[in-house]
Amino acid sequence: MSLDSRDWTRCLCTGTWFILGMMRDRPLLDFRCYQNGFLNEIAADGLTYLAHNMMGFYLLEGLVGRWKLTDSELSYEVLMKEAAESPEFFALVEVNDSETLFII
Repeated sequence: MSLDSRDWTRCLCTGTWFILGMMRDRPLLDFRCYQNGFLNEIAADGLTYLAHNMMGFYLLEGLVGRWKLTDSELSYEVLMKEAAESPEFFALVEVNDSETLFII
């Protein structure tokens, strides 16, 4: 897709980390941007990519890696099937808390 078309302005890149961003004609230099963890990256065709890095599948990947040490048959498919069949419950993990990053 050509950047000239401006058909896309926002995107979410997923993986261990999520990067949420949008293309802009110029950097956003507002102090609130800095306070909220956004950054400006140089992009193609003279554009700026305004981005925010977030926790992605880091926790899931770490847990699956540990669980596979004792269950070599474990797969994401099995894990998702078992989760769908489990009774509902509520748990909150603050993934952006620096303490959380050291659990895995």
